[in-house]
Amino acid sequence: MSIQTFGEILKAARRRRGLSLAELAKRTHVDASFLSRLESGKVTELTVTRAVAICNQLGIPLDALTGEKSRSKKSPRAELRRIRALLDEALDRLAKLESET
Repeated sequence: MSIQTFGEILKAARRRRGLSLAELAKRTHVDASFLSRLESGKVTELTVTRAVAICNQLGIPLDALTGEKSRSKKSPRAELRRIRALLDEALDRLAKLESET
């Protein structure tokens, strides 16, 4: 079993859904040339917002893009809610620390 790169995983998922780069770009509001560079490995960094949009359209969990086995069956939206809750908690702690100084 070979290890797939991030781009290979993305491309395979897009093709399984029968989507062209242009159609995925339109659905996710992510530029087609950016998606192409992701698939070819020329770009390897992706914002959470873009990753969630892509995963939602491809019907895959966020961790599918890393090639790791899913630890949960949570949807990308559920994962985004979890991440937002963690960020909110961190911001609350930061605000509390700033008010104490």
